[in-house]
Amino acid sequence: MKISKQFTIIALMALLSFAFSACSSGSSNDLAYLLSSSAENSNSSSSGSGSSSSGSGSSSSGSGSSSSGSSSSSLFTFCGDENYKSPNNVEVSAAVNQSENLEATWWKKGSIYQVWMKSFCDSDGDGCGDFKGVTSKLDYIKDEVGCDTIWLSPIFDCAYKSKSSSGNMHGYDTTDYYKVNDYFGTEADLIELIQTCHNKGMKILFDFVPNHTSSSHSWFSDSKLSKNGKRDWYMWNSTSLNWNNGMSTGNWYTFSNINVNGYFYGAFNSGMPDLNFRNYEVREEMKNVARYWLNKGFDGIRVDAVRYLVETSSSCCDTDESHSWFKELRSELNKYSSPKYMMCEAWVEGNRNIIEKYLGKEDEFHAVLDFDQGRTFTSSVKNETNSISEKLYANKSSNTGFATFITNHDDYTDRLGTIFKGDEKLMKLATAISLLRPTIPIIYYGTEIGMKQLAISGDARLRGAFDWELETSQAATANSLLKLNKALNTVRKSHSEAFANGTVTFLTTGNSKVVAYTITSSSETLLCVFNLGRTAIESLSLSGLSSFTTSSCLIGDTDAPALETTSVKNLAPCAFRLYILNATEANIFDDETYTAGQTYTQENNVAEIPKTYDTIYIRGSFNNWGGTLMTKGSDGWFTVDIPFTSSGKIEYKYCENNETAWGDNWGDENGDNIKANVEANHTYRFSFRITESGPERKFEDITN
Repeated sequence: MKISKQFTIIALMALLSFAFSACSSGSSNDLAYLLSSSAENSNSSSSGSGSSSSGSGSSSSGSGSSSSGSSSSSLFTFCGDENYKSPNNVEVSAAVNQSENLEATWWKKGSIYQVWMKSFCDSDGDGCGDFKGVTSKLDYIKDEVGCDTIWLSPIFDCAYKSKSSSGNMHGYDTTDYYKVNDYFGTEADLIELIQTCHNKGMKILFDFVPNHTSSSHSWFSDSKLSKNGKRDWYMWNSTSLNWNNGMSTGNWYTFSNINVNGYFYGAFNSGMPDLNFRNYEVREEMKNVARYWLNKGFDGIRVDAVRYLVETSSSCCDTDESHSWFKELRSELNKYSSPKYMMCEAWVEGNRNIIEKYLGKEDEFHAVLDFDQGRTFTSSVKNETNSISEKLYANKSSNTGFATFITNHDDYTDRLGTIFKGDEKLMKLATAISLLRPTIPIIYYGTEIGMKQLAISGDARLRGAFDWELETSQAATANSLLKLNKALNTVRKSHSEAFANGTVTFLTTGNSKVVAYTITSSSETLLCVFNLGRTAIESLSLSGLSSFTTSSCLIGDTDAPALETTSVKNLAPCAFRLYILNATEANIFDDETYTAGQTYTQENNVAEIPKTYDTIYIRGSFNNWGGTLMTKGSDGWFTVDIPFTSSGKIEYKYCENNETAWGDNWGDENGDNIKANVEANHTYRFSFRITESGPERKFEDITN
């Protein structure tokens, strides 16, 4: 249809009038955004390939606020095509490679092994773990550790890639949901891994993060330029709003190097912008991503960062709108004839209402990762204090539950070997507590052999290469930590009903350093006893234990006197016992030796892994003690070259920050200021690093 120039001018004036009217009436939409939105609405709703990503979770439960500027009404208005279909659309009916003959709640009768893809097993020697490497180690996971399900860290193509041991390629900055990270191999390699899992009677999960994509994703490239119908696939506003999601306050971002209208929201950082789940197209696309990979044979998903999916004008996390979409996603999984598992990371501690709401009425997640039960239990062992009775939460019902762990890939707590300085006795006690409870246990790779973390900072320290030499040694050693993991997982399988749906009853022990409880199902009762103390106990009275006719010690000292109705005899320091009541079964793990009056001192032949730092500043008389940032090398040395224009004496120290209030800092061997003489027109190199034996310093004249 031909339109006259006069009509075009009139229409543009009307649009300008509407825009200024909207702005003056309190809307935060600026003119540029209105124009770009209008242009976008005239485009067809086309789509590129799928993607999503996330960083680590937050342990706080912040609320949303837009106090620094009224939020655009478009942020809270549904948009997009309700009948949208992804260009990669798949239907459940097309599923292949599916597990067969699975129980409806198979996830509650086994253990999950978490694989960090980059670091677990490198099959081709290029310095990066891969799908073929995981495939080659399935027998290890199943037969040596005792886990029947694996959970893969993000496997999709991502923005940051690195094969370096210090390069933190986490994969949560996804650039294409329908393409695997080629550092891990090909899609054919992945399919082979899935099929091999199923052939061995194992299940496999993938990490799914619908909250956001990488800023390098084609969707976001289109969105920021209002192209290909993608503007409203992300959250844009004309001003930077003050939204507090409990992790940070500066989470609205703009661009300085390109012509972009407005600010976009990124709950985690500017490199991972949030998708707009009030867009019907986004909602369908992300459900299709899940179907696409479940159709290829995955048995379930672990959904990351679920708390931050959909924001409202009053809250940035845990909203009803978020729960609504996850229920839609659950309904997709329910369509499969092979039962699919769906667990989530809702990282919050100390608020059970928030956590348990993600279970819904058995119509949302099958399980939630339980951050209340992790470091609480390792600290109980480390500090000989009983926090277990306050923090042990049993599975909710036959269809929902809590997924528990004592360490994972995030900066939540240290690796097991680091927490206990390599002390095997304490690591075994912590491991027994972690697996002898009616939850869905997750074993983070390397935890089963007591790996230590790397001497670097941040969560990358927890993601180092698996120590296969240590594994070989433990596989050949009777009653090693690895053998204990296998024994405990074997017990869980043979008494699956108790560990899947059992009721926990704590017993009174009369000793503040001993924890005892029963796990009771419809068919059996198990008794768990843990001596957190470092002193042997000759006799321990149990109050609240129901009467029984016979018992068997499945885990623990077979030389100890038989269990009595009211007492346990001869508990060694840091000992753990598992009994079955009213039944006779063989002992499968005995590493306990009792000696009257014995005390245990933690092994002192293992060096403490030092705290690590991202930044080190040199602060001295030559920079008025303000701080000059040093450069960190791959060898751990921080260095800086400083020229001097005059001769004289200087004093200096090294510090983790350059703030008014100094942080950790180091001087000479006594901690005092380091003193040195410098010459005019000379340049000196200052070097500093921290090793297991302590701080090291260098001062060199590098003048040519």
